[in-house]
Amino acid sequence: MDDQRQHWGDAAKHGALASVIDPNDRRGMKNLYISNLRDDVLQRRLPSHNVSLLDFGCGSGNLSKALASRDRRITGIDITPELLELAVEQNDPETCKFVHYDGGVMPFADRSFDFAVTYVVLSHIVDNEQLLSTLTELHRTLKDQGEVLFIEQTRRQTTTTPDGIKKQRNVAEYVGLFERAGFEVASVEHVRKARFLPLYLIRYGLIGEAMFPLMRRLDSLFATLFPAPRTSYVDTLFALRKQRQSNG
Repeated sequence: MDDQRQHWGDAAKHGALASVIDPNDRRGMKNLYISNLRDDVLQRRLPSHNVSLLDFGCGSGNLSKALASRDRRITGIDITPELLELAVEQNDPETCKFVHYDGGVMPFADRSFDFAVTYVVLSHIVDNEQLLSTLTELHRTLKDQGEVLFIEQTRRQTTTTPDGIKKQRNVAEYVGLFERAGFEVASVEHVRKARFLPLYLIRYGLIGEAMFPLMRRLDSLFATLFPAPRTSYVDTLFALRKQRQSNG
């Protein structure tokens, strides 16, 4: 856990968006596109009415900011103080609050939240048993019939990055871990393909923001048609549900 804190503490110096997507995106267009796609995917699956929502691994608070509204009570949680400072700076305390987390037991009562969301956070919990423990904690904090939306990078074969910071699991491995933690997997959908050719054009300003909605549709189509490349990954949306508990 200490290596992850150090990694993300160092990343925070790149700013609110670059720190959690691509610190090398100097123009910022690639990061803007990816965050827009992420926000759109999750926004369309969340109810607009009064809900309590946990942004797990909230980082610099970009996702919380995108999902915040008068009718959503958002709580962001993260292990990195430097990123949480960015989250507080760019969010309205009336709609979002942020909590530091030590990586163990979450500081929330049982059945606290209607929804939980996360974006490429589980990939950074490299040890499967530690991830299972975290998922079990998430399960505990959700209300009965509570729902989870996870976007994670998946590969055909599970691969750990050379620096040991991230593990890109295959879909079956994630599904197995979710089910062991007590979740029902409602759906699995591939939403973005790494090395999507137009992304390079977006990065260098050759495709502008006005074209992002079309690019998102094409990106999702390519990710669906080619979901498990040998040498890269896809962003995959897992929709999970907590089953009603009879007691406890």
